[in-house]
Amino acid sequence: MLLFHLLRVCNAYAKKNVSVEADRQGLQFWQTVTASKTLCVGGMGDTINMPVKEVNMPELVESSSTTDDDLTGKERLIWALAEVLRVKPFHKISIQDVCDKAQVSRQTFYRHFENKHAAVHWHWAQIALKYQRRVGRDLSLYESLILTLEEAAPYVEFYADASTFPGYESLVAFGYRSRVETLKDTLFNYLGLKPTEMIDFQIEFFAEAESRKIETLLRETPFDPRRAATLLASCVPNELNSLLESTSAGSQKSTNSEKQSFNGS
Repeated sequence: MLLFHLLRVCNAYAKKNVSVEADRQGLQFWQTVTASKTLCVGGMGDTINMPVKEVNMPELVESSSTTDDDLTGKERLIWALAEVLRVKPFHKISIQDVCDKAQVSRQTFYRHFENKHAAVHWHWAQIALKYQRRVGRDLSLYESLILTLEEAAPYVEFYADASTFPGYESLVAFGYRSRVETLKDTLFNYLGLKPTEMIDFQIEFFAEAESRKIETLLRETPFDPRRAATLLASCVPNELNSLLESTSAGSQKSTNSEKQSFNGS
């Protein structure tokens, strides 16, 4: 089933010219993250300040044919990684394992990704970042979580297996960093709010809670995206939630109605 969904996405991306902006946004996000020297990183242990490594992202090519080929190459490597994860834990998988399964050279792998962690990050970013950036703009946080988790649902086994690796390069830590960066960009750059210690703390608190619990929720069988979205949205501190409620009245009404339905009100 996982293989079927991965191949379906690969074909859909090849047919639709929707990948250029997604890759461009991913590059811009990495540039934002690596611009700082340290970040407060959440993971499987206590939160600690860790240095941010420079990430060498491939240059984006304007040619649609080249971009489609590049995306297809990335999706093939993701498929290969998912297949190898069926028989090996993530921490024991080598780049050569992935290359052998994908039937490509190591040079080809490194043309697309810096390492196996970057491959997982890229795949998650293709789904999550486009919705994370819309929080506080035209989506509520709850709505963005539903859209993200429903789109991620076919890959829950892949993400759950890949998230077992602890530390800075884990999917949990990457999710924390991406959530912090996108919320701060919306509040401080898009909405023009002044940063305060309280807002910073609430952003990091929610990102920490979300990144830790989403890993647990992904392992539930069956995985219920709407239930998971409701639980995660309940972790948002009140002041932060109020600042983000700049979506349309209709959208917010729909959000509240769905939450009440889930809670049995």
